[in-house]
Amino acid sequence: DMCKPYLDQQIDLIKPKVIVAVGNFALDYFIGQTGISRLHGKWTDHTSGAKVMAIYHPAYLLRNESTRLQPNSLHRQAYKDLIAIYDGYINNNFYDSNP
Repeated sequence: DMCKPYLDQQIDLIKPKVIVAVGNFALDYFIGQTGISRLHGKWTDHTSGAKVMAIYHPAYLLRNESTRLQPNSLHRQAYKDLIAIYDGYINNNFYDSNP
């Protein structure tokens, strides 16, 4: 909470088009909700006007390495999320990778 004013000021100055919330803590900070399994890959609007998408934290993916090759693994979901972020940022095409 001590960093919140500083981060808010940075967002106001930079005016990002896209914010990537990495993990549950960032998700809670940027959109006021938790539940990364439910909310990852879905675009929401930030009060600054930026689009926000939450993704799984890399440490969480590393702890779940055993499921990496399964068809609907967390790793494949994370990859789809990153592709959606790229497409949103580059092409202004904001779609949910986790409908």
